[in-house]
Amino acid sequence: MTQRNREQDNSANLNHAEELQYRDQYFSARQHSYELTQQLTYFVISVELVFCGYMLLNAEKLSGINTANYLFLVCGVAAFAGALWRFFYNQIYHDNTHGIKGRFHEFTYKLQKLCYWIYVILSVVAFVWALIVGFSFLSTF
Repeated sequence: MTQRNREQDNSANLNHAEELQYRDQYFSARQHSYELTQQLTYFVISVELVFCGYMLLNAEKLSGINTANYLFLVCGVAAFAGALWRFFYNQIYHDNTHGIKGRFHEFTYKLQKLCYWIYVILSVVAFVWALIVGFSFLSTF
């Protein structure tokens, strides 16, 4: 083997090692993002469900609030949409990881986007509404 061939082999090995390192870093970053999104989503869904449970347990006290039933409904629908979004998000992540494309993938992606926006909008509305209703309820005392 000549000196030039050895240099090319070493260069190819370095490029291959750099590419493997880049792929490993990219995968680690994607996995971290996936796990962080999962934890945040489940936290928000849990808060919404706990809020719904609190409203059910204290229905007698909260019956004086005119819009409490609608607030309960918005929190419940937001939590349900969040769970659906997470299901479709997991499916899309799995399909992308394994290179799966097709009609089902496109349909799932559209459902994921729809559920995401329902989840985000209703979650924001529910939390703001809960703050306003809570402030109004507490200021009556």
